[in-house]
Amino acid sequence: METVIFHAGNAGLFFYRDGTGILIDGIYDGGEVGMSPMPEQWKSDMLQGRGLFERSNGLLFTHLHPDHYNKVLTEQYLEELKKQGKRISCYGPGWEHNNVAVEALDDGMKRFRIGTAEIITKRTIHDGEIWRKDLHDSFLIKMGDESFLIAGDAELFETDADAFLQYTDKVQIAFVNLYQLNGKTGQKCLVKIQPQRVMLYHLPYEEDDSYHYLQLSRQIVRRFARACNIQPEVMEHMSWVDHHDITFRSYVAHGSAAMRVHSM
Repeated sequence: METVIFHAGNAGLFFYRDGTGILIDGIYDGGEVGMSPMPEQWKSDMLQGRGLFERSNGLLFTHLHPDHYNKVLTEQYLEELKKQGKRISCYGPGWEHNNVAVEALDDGMKRFRIGTAEIITKRTIHDGEIWRKDLHDSFLIKMGDESFLIAGDAELFETDADAFLQYTDKVQIAFVNLYQLNGKTGQKCLVKIQPQRVMLYHLPYEEDDSYHYLQLSRQIVRRFARACNIQPEVMEHMSWVDHHDITFRSYVAHGSAAMRVHSM
């Protein structure tokens, strides 16, 4: 795989290839909803526009809930970039900072480019009855010849698979949460997409896990693997997918060095 991917805690992901860096849901909080706050090192780099934040050409959010988007910190980051004379492409459903040139596609989908990357968006339904009316998009990130599905907190359906498969022949990795792995409609969607790999993200650190998501994840991963014949990988916080690329700085979170993904 040529695309370099970093998991920035909660649902935060950073993609880099051919000089283009894209950060998705990577400026967050989440302490009040059973997730984790941003690690101090990550926050410090964000506030100073350094590290992976310095390499980001695009800032995307699947939706504007606090465990995916922290308004105050994001405004501080954008202000720091302005001081440095840097421009960054922004997109999020209903976000006031949107500045990308969007092409309308069929079925209400959209397409835009950031550097060498192509992003396909689809309006999806946020899982959970109380959030169903909140604006939410899922993304297909295309970097070179590789494609990645970012599900966010969507309630996935087979129609979502059909829609995204119009724009790619193969999905290298689908990034999903617990509810998507556990729900029947989410399972059918993933089976139809047939990604090469499924990665479970959007989990808290153990010390922040007031809702026992980590225990649930072990059970759900086993059930999904048996039902769908696909073995999900559980992502470590502040870690690289597959390898640590020495051209990027290493991050340390909660006193532990960055680790690779592992299977449960």
